[in-house]
Amino acid sequence: MGTYNIKTFYKGQLICKEGQTGETAFLVKSGAVTIYKTVNNNQVTLAHIKPGQVFGEMGVLSGEPRNASAVADDFCEIIIIDKDVLEQHLRESPKIIQAITKSAIDRLHKTNKKISEQPAGNVFMSVCSIIEFMYLSNNKQGDDTGIPYHEVSQRIREILSIPQLEIDTIIKKLTSINILDVLEKKIGSEVVKSLKMPDSKTFLKKAKQFYDEYRDTLQYAAQEREFIDIHEFADIVNTTPELIYKKIGTGEIPDNIFFIHKRAAVDWSREVGEGFFKKVKRRSLNIEDLSEVDDIVYVDGNTLQEAFSRLGHYKMGILAFIAGEEAKAKIYANLSSKIAGVVKEQVSARQEVDEIEAGDIEKELILLIKSLKGVK
Repeated sequence: MGTYNIKTFYKGQLICKEGQTGETAFLVKSGAVTIYKTVNNNQVTLAHIKPGQVFGEMGVLSGEPRNASAVADDFCEIIIIDKDVLEQHLRESPKIIQAITKSAIDRLHKTNKKISEQPAGNVFMSVCSIIEFMYLSNNKQGDDTGIPYHEVSQRIREILSIPQLEIDTIIKKLTSINILDVLEKKIGSEVVKSLKMPDSKTFLKKAKQFYDEYRDTLQYAAQEREFIDIHEFADIVNTTPELIYKKIGTGEIPDNIFFIHKRAAVDWSREVGEGFFKKVKRRSLNIEDLSEVDDIVYVDGNTLQEAFSRLGHYKMGILAFIAGEEAKAKIYANLSSKIAGVVKEQVSARQEVDEIEAGDIEKELILLIKSLKGVK
């Protein structure tokens, strides 16, 4: 059996190139790597690979030329996995794993072939092919449990480099002709969506018939985009769209880097009506999910009053200084008028706070609230 070699790559250095024969797979030990494909002389980003993740393995296992290039985002240490080593590990794996791997490779090959055969700009049928591939791969045993909406969306964004808005639009059209269902299930306070096919055997055929009839209204531009949606931005910075929304709301991210799709925004605003924009619906947050001072807006007054009294006015002054406007107002409202006056004076007099000290006090507050509510 072969051994693993580690190679270093500097920022901007090409690791592997689209079209090359895939003789090795790669495991990122440190650093980050961007996977991209060249479309009409433009580089379309497919994925961002982080430490612990593997890339280039499909070319090795399928024996086909690499369908994308990889470049180092910064200084990287890459573990090189030879074809012989990878195949040896696969041969030593259980038969069921070998069968699943072979099936996945075959399905991916057919999906790539379908996508490559689509006319230029035919994003609609490419999306349908990816959905079919993922659906059949996830429901091999016939249990027909569906596939998570967010996983499908992420895979489509990685492969086709299109925004979430276009993905949602295409899926909406597929549900309108009853060849795809969007199921919603509430788990706690979160609504989780999944996709299910009434008839997976005829899905692509019916999608193609629909496309042929309405192709003039289903054309999407296939080109390198200057703008990305919030989901792709979240992938790039390795976080979630929910956290990005929260940081926008608190003013931590500049608003001049975000834009709204005019047509979609106008259509949606007509659906919800002007009254929707007159007030903000307060979401709920479970006590165990509290993580920062701004989350106290979801805590009852009696609990806050007890917690604030235990912390004292000095620590409350630190918390009020770092709190957002809504949380700050709640702090003042749950202090006695005398203490609130002292805290306001402290906030006005401060120019800055020690970040480590502020973080420790913030953590102390959250743990205290959870303790008072009986949450460990």
